[in-house]
Amino acid sequence: MLKEKLSLIVFDFDGTLVTTPWKGLCRAYQEIIEKVCKKDPRTFFKNTGEFKRWYSHDLVYNHQRIGLLPEMEEEGKGIFYEIYDPFVDIYPAIPEVLNRLGENYQLAILTNRSRQSTVKLLGELAQKFAVIVGEEDVRGRLKPDPDGLWMILEQTGINPENALMVGDVKNDILTGQNVGAKTGFVTWGFGSLKDAKLLKPNFIFRKPEELCFNR
Repeated sequence: MLKEKLSLIVFDFDGTLVTTPWKGLCRAYQEIIEKVCKKDPRTFFKNTGEFKRWYSHDLVYNHQRIGLLPEMEEEGKGIFYEIYDPFVDIYPAIPEVLNRLGENYQLAILTNRSRQSTVKLLGELAQKFAVIVGEEDVRGRLKPDPDGLWMILEQTGINPENALMVGDVKNDILTGQNVGAKTGFVTWGFGSLKDAKLLKPNFIFRKPEELCFNR
């Protein structure tokens, strides 16, 4: 039960609202490495299992390792979304959870992917969110940089102490902590219960239905 008053819930996207299929992620990186960086993907990883060990949630670090230069990023993003997004699905419980939460809270999304691709994957569910901030809105200042979350707070008129940042990886929790918001870690995405305990969020959610607080 949530004792403190909340007015706004800000969600991460990949791994929190939608699935993060490793097979699709691996294929997307293989295509970017080969077609944009002009390198052999096998020099980095040979299969999905190796890719899971190679992959970092720090996207800038990933780009540096494969040699994706700033001037290559737009082409790389186009290939990424074209290959990866068809593998992605909204978690089955999420539509009903959003319906219930929307009765009492403003909802928003802060994602390191593009806003356009986020809206496309959400379909009609995009209407549930007062604000959606993507990487094009923050101009490279990706999570855990707090600029995107400050942008959402400003647009919704909500103070940090009345907001909850929900996500599945370290950078989501750090983003919320960096502005003084409450934080919630979900264990059905990239992260694990062990990760959550190390980060010390205000809340740990083990299934989407647990997001529906009693007021």
